[in-house]
Amino acid sequence: MTMTENAGRILIVDDVPDEMVILVTHLRREGYVVDFAQDEATAKRALKTARYDVAIVDALLQSDTQRMLEAILATEGVSKGAPAQGFSLTAWMRAYQPEVGIIMLTGPMTQADHVFMGLEAGADDYVFKKGLNLKVFAARIRALVRRCRPFDVDKIAQATFDLYLKPQKIVSRTGGIAYLTDAEFMTLKLLCVNRNRVVSREDILAYAPIEAQHKQRNRAVDTLVSKLRDKLKQIGIADPPIRTLRGKGYLLEDVTALEPVG
Repeated sequence: MTMTENAGRILIVDDVPDEMVILVTHLRREGYVVDFAQDEATAKRALKTARYDVAIVDALLQSDTQRMLEAILATEGVSKGAPAQGFSLTAWMRAYQPEVGIIMLTGPMTQADHVFMGLEAGADDYVFKKGLNLKVFAARIRALVRRCRPFDVDKIAQATFDLYLKPQKIVSRTGGIAYLTDAEFMTLKLLCVNRNRVVSREDILAYAPIEAQHKQRNRAVDTLVSKLRDKLKQIGIADPPIRTLRGKGYLLEDVTALEPVG
């Protein structure tokens, strides 16, 4: 089934672009806007300038330097694979753009622990390149887009308040309203989409536009979260649901959610 125009936007990250030609062509015929990145740095720049519905990441992504090192070692009779960047990039994507759906692609020789590492890093799905069925793969993407699209609505509902995207504000169940700065909004959004899960200060710094000197960045996050708690109190929430986990980060507690804490 061919999808209508503007089915969604996809970022494909693979260091062997020739392998992706057929996939890119098929997805564009399905109606997706498809961007391509050949390395981690290019992928990060893309995520910083656009919002994607789905990112497809090569688990064994390598830089030119890594491939060169591997080739040199091979000529010397040393068989040692260079560390792949796909896992670290996936973890960064999950922190920077939490709502993006992530599918990891890998070759036929991938071990079970690689699948585990990919899912733990934040991937939603793991697919093998060998024998890839384009029709089934497109269906997986559509399902992932459907799960991610709730973040396109005007608000994100929580137990005691709603976070509105336009304009950036929070509204309590009793009608209290407080408007948010860009940094406050992005931080609260990150906590909301990861509700009942710990979000580290590093995750917040990677996602929200917080300006501070390097040595003061963690303190800047703490100050920002304190301001969010104050605004939640201003709209009538006596016990703001943002919890501090010493040495770990912050957690937005939502007792109505079915997700486990931690």
